[in-house]
Amino acid sequence: MPQELTSAEPSGEPAGGAQPDLQYSASPETPPSPGWRWPLLWALLVLVAGVVLGTVVFAAEQYYFVWEPDVTSLPGDGRRVAGSAGQRPTAPVLVGDRLAWSQGGYTCLMELPSGDTKVIGAASGGTDLWPPALDAHSVTWLESDKNGVDPADLWVYDIGRGRRVVYQIGVGAAGPVVAGDLIAWPDVSGSGVQMIAALDLATERRSVIATGDEISAPVIAGEDSVGWLVQPGAGRAPSFVVRDLRTMTDTTVPLAANGSGLTVTDIHMGGRTLLWALQSSTGTRVMAFDLDTHATNVVAQGAVVQSPATDGTVVIWAARDGSSDACVVMMRSLKGGQASIAARPQIWPSSLAVSGGRLAWVINDGTWTYLDVVKLPS
Repeated sequence: MPQELTSAEPSGEPAGGAQPDLQYSASPETPPSPGWRWPLLWALLVLVAGVVLGTVVFAAEQYYFVWEPDVTSLPGDGRRVAGSAGQRPTAPVLVGDRLAWSQGGYTCLMELPSGDTKVIGAASGGTDLWPPALDAHSVTWLESDKNGVDPADLWVYDIGRGRRVVYQIGVGAAGPVVAGDLIAWPDVSGSGVQMIAALDLATERRSVIATGDEISAPVIAGEDSVGWLVQPGAGRAPSFVVRDLRTMTDTTVPLAANGSGLTVTDIHMGGRTLLWALQSSTGTRVMAFDLDTHATNVVAQGAVVQSPATDGTVVIWAARDGSSDACVVMMRSLKGGQASIAARPQIWPSSLAVSGGRLAWVINDGTWTYLDVVKLPS
């Protein structure tokens, strides 16, 4: 079991060059002359009517939806979502008292204290559904054309208003993340260059916040920040670039030493902490980088360490229970101290998530898949 936090400073040159400034796709228009006021008023009325109609249609869709996820209660105010045969729950995301996930072609949202659940999206035929991203105000997800011909649809569900909006984005777009009013996703420009694109929900302005052939998924979000992987190739270790959305400055974090032969997996960001795993032939180490102090620490290590995740205050991971084949989920505060057992799943879990004193995982018994949410020990 891991001991006290130990310092570990991966060496190696930071990858990736300077990133370009934001380039907005829209610019302010000249105010209309008085002769355009009536047409402008009619356009505004049409817009308002469209918003109202969209809200009514969504409410009707919720009321008449035939399919609903199978949700039951677990001891200690826990929740379980069950599914099989094409309707398996996947990709859980926890933020506070809310859970978002994908299930078959559907995107779902649950209020955990009450168990109230909504189906907020249903993918159309011929599209691939990407896992949802969740923050305190919205859920966003992506539907992309299976044939890579038509633009992708970026959906945003406003939790407070109970309505959703769709934006058409690039054909090469992949899984989005959300950080406040900013949604970001990996994409490919018309000339084939890898890029990180973004949408400001407050202004609906689109921008390109980074470009380069070495940019790679995943793109992830933390507190007031978004980040992306940089794969330099030619024997050099990958790094991760985190952009602070308050100062618009970048921090490049080497994920392993050049030539170390280590495999980087399970990159996550929670709060102001970047988390990743380093795998070797002898075991796995889980690393945590503090975006404020720039300190790197080993927070977990062992022969079998899987699916680490963090919310910025605690780190969780799946591990073998002693010498047996049974599994335990371990937890450790980022403030220090010893690791302890958080839960004992019946089956080895995957897709671990943690937030607000709750823990989520996905297990599969061969027939059914279960998404469980339980409370962390106090």
